[in-house]
Amino acid sequence: MQRERLNELIHLFGELQKREMRAERRDVMKAILFDLPRRSSLGWHALYEHEAGFLRELSEHASPEELGQRMRFPGSRPYALQPFIVVCSYLGARQQELLDAGLSPGDPWDGERVEDLELVMDWWARLQGALRSDDVLLPGQAGGTSPILDDATIADVVTRLGPADEERHASARTVRRPWTPCSACLPTRSSSTSRSCCCRCQRSVSC
Repeated sequence: MQRERLNELIHLFGELQKREMRAERRDVMKAILFDLPRRSSLGWHALYEHEAGFLRELSEHASPEELGQRMRFPGSRPYALQPFIVVCSYLGARQQELLDAGLSPGDPWDGERVEDLELVMDWWARLQGALRSDDVLLPGQAGGTSPILDDATIADVVTRLGPADEERHASARTVRRPWTPCSACLPTRSSSTSRSCCCRCQRSVSC
C-alpha cells in the first residue's frame, strides 16, 4: 500500500471516530458491570499485539472481499461492528504507544510496525468496500447509514413484512421480570452453602 493511501485511511477513520466518540461523550461513559475505559485499553493492546498475525492467517482461507460479501445479509454475525473494532483497537493502542513514548505528531518512532499497520488498514478497507453497497467506507461518510443489502434482498424482506398479531407478540416476550445488574454476575463461592455476587451490592444467593 502506498504511504499516501495508508495515511489517508488512518486520517479518515481517526477523524470520524473522534467525532462519534465526542458525540456520545465516551470520556465519561460508565458501565455497571465493568470499568469501560480500562477494559477498552486492555482489549486494544491485546489486539495490537496479535491482530496482524491473526489477519494474515485468516487471509490464507478467505479474502477480505469474500468475508465482506458473506456479511451482506440480514442478521449477519459478524456485522459492521467487528471491522470497526479491528481498526479502532489497533489504532487506539498504537496511539497510546506514541503518547507513552512522549512523541508529537510527525516525530519518528522506532516502534512503528509499518507492515502490520498496512495489513490492518488494507484488510479493513477491502472488507468495507465489499460489505457496503455504496462507494464509501464508513457510516460517517454517508449520513450515519450502513447500507449492506442489495435491491433483490430488500425486495424479498419487504414481501415478508406484515402486522404481528397478539399471539406473535406474546411469543416474543422472553423477559418475564425486570433485569437487575446482579442477574448478569458470575458469583464467587464464599462458603459451602452460599455464594456472593461479584458486584458492590454483595447480594448473597443460596446454592
